Amino acid sequence: MSTTNGHRQGLTLSLILLGGVLIAPLAQAQFTHTQITNSSSGNSSNASINVGGTRIAFISSSDLTSGNADGNEEIFLWTSGSGFSQITSTTGGFNIDPSINGDGTRIAFRSNRDLTGGNAVLDEEIFIWTSGSGFAQITGPTLNGGGPGFPSINSDGTKVAFEGTDDYTGGNADGNGEIFLWTSGSGLAQITSSTACSNYAPSINSDGTKIAFYSDCDLTGGNADGSNEVFLWTSGSGFSQITSATGGSNIEPSINGDGTRIAFRSNRDLTGGNADGNEEIFLWTSGSGFTQITSSTGGSNTAPTINGDGTR
Repeated sequence: MSTTNGHRQGLTLSLILLGGVLIAPLAQAQFTHTQITNSSSGNSSNASINVGGTRIAFISSSDLTSGNADGNEEIFLWTSGSGFSQITSTTGGFNIDPSINGDGTRIAFRSNRDLTGGNAVLDEEIFIWTSGSGFAQITGPTLNGGGPGFPSINSDGTKVAFEGTDDYTGGNADGNGEIFLWTSGSGLAQITSSTACSNYAPSINSDGTKIAFYSDCDLTGGNADGSNEVFLWTSGSGFSQITSATGGSNIEPSINGDGTRIAFRSNRDLTGGNADGNEEIFLWTSGSGFTQITSSTGGSNTAPTINGDGTR
């Protein structure tokens, strides 16, 4: 998997929807498979599924609705029973990083197009699409050339966490990589405030009171060596450091609905089952610690996403 313009460029030409039950960590799961996209050209990737599994937002350079003949990177929405809707329709640039809310009526995403008339300079900004009302731009204009990325929307679509290097609130004059939170009706708040380190890839829980992310900063006094660790921010109480390892990395967190479980990727031996330092998927559960979900030799296990109750 390569990276272009700060986002993952998928190599697979189709999206697959999986349904099934994980019997136990490391056990053989039984799945039914439904192929959502079927294109002869272009890529479809970066899928985000709603709570009921009836709607999937994703990016695609394929012409799935006869509205993307130029093969641009656009946001699409698949709805069970009715098929595809093309959410964005632009020329050039990109629309990426979709995150869909609980009922599938709102999608937060990143774009360098002028979707609302507020981005004439074509900076990378965060937008929200709402079914029935269209687009709203929630960041911008970009002040220091560092666009925001990787938005994560909460269940009712009223809060969006994202990473950024801009000074959106007056607290990031140094242009450091920080985590921000947008709340409908009140605007932007800066969650982290760091110097000479970075905070990445936030994942917000259902009510928007908890955000998991990874960082090489020493936010709690437990990361003096500057390793990539998973942290949890809780509204009203601040930061907790979830992982603590020397070297290597703990990255790509995905938080469940109530914020008590976080799935993430790590090449550390957090449970005694990863002595070879392979990239595996782990699960942290509040009060009980870590479970190693995958166990493989060579290759990698990446980009986990966890469901609402944290059982899948």
